[in-house]
Amino acid sequence: MAFAFQRDRSTIAADNDGLSGKILAAVTFLVGMVVGMQRFGFTGFFTNQVPSMSLPLVMANLIKPLLLILELVGI
Repeated sequence: MAFAFQRDRSTIAADNDGLSGKILAAVTFLVGMVVGMQRFGFTGFFTNQVPSMSLPLVMANLIKPLLLILELVGI
């Protein structure tokens, strides 16, 4: 019965502390960043992170930079 607890060697590499999931998340994040920058350009990509709002100019100048900072820190 001791052999019943042995694992197949092919699954050991995939179960390395969630490393596969972290690599998949990193690749997905990087592909999204690269494709977004290719489509909208460097500055266009980051300006699209802030949602468009119909605000008065004074409020927009206060709120939009704060939203951009929140979006960049949240990435």
